[in-house]
Amino acid sequence: MSKSAQPPPPEIAPPPLPELAANCFPVNSIYVVVEVVWCPKHTNSCNSICDAPIKLDQGLLANRSATIASLLRNNPSENLSAFIKEIPLEREALELIARFCQGLEVKMTTDNVIPLICLSNYLEMTENHSPNNLLHNAIIFLEDEIIPSWDQTIKSLRASGCAFQQAADNGLLKLCIEALTDCALSDPALLGQPIMVERDSSSSKHLYYKNATRRKLFAGAEHLDTSSEDLASLPVKMYEPIIKGMIQGQVRQENIIGSLHQYLKKHAADVETIEAIERLLPASTFTCNNKYPLYPYTLLFEMYTSAVFHGASAECIASLENRIGKELYRSTAEDLLKLDLDVESLRQILKAYYANFTEANPAGLVTVAELMENYLVQVAKERETDVRSFTELAQMASSTSNVGDYRCSDGIYKAVDLYLDMHRELIESEKEEICRVLDFQKMSSEACQHAALNQKLPLRVVVQVLFVSQLQLKDNISKAVVEYPSISSVKHGQQRGSEEIRVVEEDQELDDEKEEIQGCHEKNCCGKKSKKKVGLWKGMKRKFGCMGSNDYEILHDCSCQTTKKNKKEHS
Repeated sequence: MSKSAQPPPPEIAPPPLPELAANCFPVNSIYVVVEVVWCPKHTNSCNSICDAPIKLDQGLLANRSATIASLLRNNPSENLSAFIKEIPLEREALELIARFCQGLEVKMTTDNVIPLICLSNYLEMTENHSPNNLLHNAIIFLEDEIIPSWDQTIKSLRASGCAFQQAADNGLLKLCIEALTDCALSDPALLGQPIMVERDSSSSKHLYYKNATRRKLFAGAEHLDTSSEDLASLPVKMYEPIIKGMIQGQVRQENIIGSLHQYLKKHAADVETIEAIERLLPASTFTCNNKYPLYPYTLLFEMYTSAVFHGASAECIASLENRIGKELYRSTAEDLLKLDLDVESLRQILKAYYANFTEANPAGLVTVAELMENYLVQVAKERETDVRSFTELAQMASSTSNVGDYRCSDGIYKAVDLYLDMHRELIESEKEEICRVLDFQKMSSEACQHAALNQKLPLRVVVQVLFVSQLQLKDNISKAVVEYPSISSVKHGQQRGSEEIRVVEEDQELDDEKEEIQGCHEKNCCGKKSKKKVGLWKGMKRKFGCMGSNDYEILHDCSCQTTKKNKKEHS
């Protein structure tokens, strides 16, 4: 028999169909040919890429999908190809749907389970429509194989691609967040190590390092593997809701901040990342009990610089200014200089500081006043600033110096002097405008003397300095005159008190001596020598006018050696 006369090969029988519901659609060999719009994995947005068409038997599809069945029932001529194209999906998920409808094996993995659940949920491939349906099987696989593992959950979310929004809408993302939160509560080190921040107290630093070491030692062995999946590998649209869920789940703040810091370092050039991290940061850089800082204060300056450079939203920049202002006392003039702030931004930062200041001790206000003066000096020295901007900055610095007993504002004068020295081309009116910020009554005498001889200052300003200096000199002299009598009276009172004590002591000596002299007259013992002297006491009584006639008679009539000596001294 010739080759051309050979019989055709037998046809291969199709695979057996799965059991369907009672009211199912018959297989009619009408196919839906779909040019799939799919997303490549590990991307943040869908890209329209045309690939080889996928054939779906609409009867088999309707038997598994309540959505397709409803469409065909209401309009048998419905173009299912256009309907399926509107679904944001990946090619692999659609291929798995086709295999499942044909009764072939569907291999579920970490990478495809979330898109598969989202698509089967959209098509309503539920148990109510058909037993042993795809949605139920996919959810069982997710719960048993993916959710219990930190690594598998992160991998599955990262591979979800275009299906992420559907996962968020149908509650699948919430389920994953709860699972990750439970893992982080049992082992916070999965998020990342806390940021080690230098502290003022060495004891608190030692305690903090000790706690961090203890957490590392007692962590589970399976979590010490450095190959564990990191949340920083997720796109920001996934990362932000996960961290929000962990914050609500009371995961340790220190580890959450460690994760945020790590994520920011990895995606520092992404403006969406900067805005998301700013929203996720706690209100204060310290813990709620102010025991130790959660993250360095300078991190806010780095974020602010990046936010301005990459064009972040106005809300993000304003919020960062508010955060910086709350703890402005921790800043340095160099920190503010690096930010390259305009006048309005600096005003907002100062406003945030004073709005949130609640301390009874004004030390923080004094610190900020000194900070503003040092910052103004640095601006005058290193920045090219126009007269108007510099004057506004100087006015803000001057307003901060009105704090309690803090009166010396030499820093502002130093800044003005430097600015005038750097801009010698200014006319007299511009110099006078700048010098209006000076308050000579708040300047030290050394600064006033320097200003009086400063040739860079306008003549009118020099006259004001001399006038204020004369007033200060007059006030100082008046105060000295008023204080002198009070000081003299105090000294005189102290001296008089000492003399009165001596008067009391010597009064007793006089009484004893008078008794001795009288006894000498009665016993004719004038030849006996007196045992005590009264010269000092007589002088004191003569000084105060207390010498009586009896005292002199007794002294003059007695012929003993003591009486003669006293009489001679008295005369």
